[in-house]
Amino acid sequence: MDRAGLAALRAGMRDRVGRLEAAVGFAQAGLRFWAAALAERDDAPFRDAGDRVAAARAAADGRANGGGGRPQKKAKRAKRAKRLAK
Repeated sequence: MDRAGLAALRAGMRDRVGRLEAAVGFAQAGLRFWAAALAERDDAPFRDAGDRVAAARAAADGRANGGGGRPQKKAKRAKRAKRLAK
């Protein structure tokens, strides 16, 4: 391949990369927009700080138990987390 061919190939690749970067930037902007829109909704989940703490504890309990089994223990821990979050 001669120099002109290599230069054309390089320019084409640069153009493709530029278009990919633009597409990714557009997607990120869209995701940020929807995240902000959902955060503004009145019924957004875990909006209250106490709910976020309880959710984090419940998620940690789920991971600690391997994600399965012991439903009574999980219910007890969730109830306790809810009480402590108040």
